[in-house]
Amino acid sequence: MSQLVNKFKPIIAGTLFSIILLNPIKSFGNEKYKETFNYVANEMGIDSVKYPFPEINFVSRKELQNVFIRETKKSYLSLRQEQGEKEAKRILDFYLEYITALYVSNDKSIYVREDFPPCKEKSKVGHEITHYFQDLKNGKIVGNGIWASNKRIKRETEASHMERKIYRKCLNELQH
Repeated sequence: MSQLVNKFKPIIAGTLFSIILLNPIKSFGNEKYKETFNYVANEMGIDSVKYPFPEINFVSRKELQNVFIRETKKSYLSLRQEQGEKEAKRILDFYLEYITALYVSNDKSIYVREDFPPCKEKSKVGHEITHYFQDLKNGKIVGNGIWASNKRIKRETEASHMERKIYRKCLNELQH
């Protein structure tokens, strides 16, 4: 048995090296965001101990765009059917131009562009953690009617407010 293990050690080591170091999605160092996770939970009146820490991935702008396209494919097809190809493409292009972070409710993971300065990165992570808790606390929003739209606006407003609070808090901490 030990001969078999020794025989495959280089293959296992090479595979781990490839997975860890060559993977374009970096989800390492997330522990530094435990404080942000707890801060957001506390601000939202949530016991953070009851919820697992989400996977946070730092990715290139292009990779973030690819994740967005993959995760919104069904919505895009529906929008294309309702609004037409030209309008659906215009809306998709707008999102792709300005997307900076994304919470994926299907697997409870967070994606953030990797090119932000520390306080901006922390605030973006906090924004997406807010969506994570909203999803766990209130469930996913389904549908495209006025009720669903109002819920999305309310959630986005709350997450944007949290993002600004975290950003100001981080800048304050740097100054003192």
